[in-house]
Amino acid sequence: GDCLGTLEDLVIDLKNGLVTDLLVILENDIDPEKLPWPTNGGVCRVPSEEVTKISARIHLRR
Repeated sequence: GDCLGTLEDLVIDLKNGLVTDLLVILENDIDPEKLPWPTNGGVCRVPSEEVTKISARIHLRR
């Protein structure tokens, strides 16, 4: 599949310890306006529910 970008950071819910969001620095050829998730300054906030698999790459549902 295509590459959305590079993982910059994880957002963790301090109350339960679960990862809630992945902060991804978008590739230059990605239009953030076409993404279903919020983007700020070239960093997209992808909800962890969108992740299907983590290996050498992070695989998303869509």
